Amino acid sequence: MISLTLPGDRRYLSTARFVVGALSTRLELSYEQMDDLQLAVETALRDLGLSQPTVTLEIGVEPDRIELLVGPVVPPDADDASPDLTPRRLLGSLVETVEIVERDGAPWIRLEEPIASGPARLGAT
Repeated sequence: MISLTLPGDRRYLSTARFVVGALSTRLELSYEQMDDLQLAVETALRDLGLSQPTVTLEIGVEPDRIELLVGPVVPPDADDASPDLTPRRLLGSLVETVEIVERDGAPWIRLEEPIASGPARLGAT
């Protein structure tokens, strides 16, 4: 598990993008998948997490999937009837799974994306 805690300030979004990009490269993900993951994390942080004093990005890698947790967040509006591109709709177009989970009494957003099996994985030489 990788855990990165950042100040709730827009200036630190590039740090989160860098971590996700570096990990994606290490996992040999496609450019498109890396870009989608970076945009999903940036959207979750920018639109849902930056109202907090600090926000944490946790990344877990399994052989067949990558899971990203961002929190605590302000939950996105669940009104799917709106034609606007809400954060939840955008996230849903970037990753396979988007859900709000509760941790320590606060809402977090969980993003999950399948990854193709390949030779490079964390801990592999």
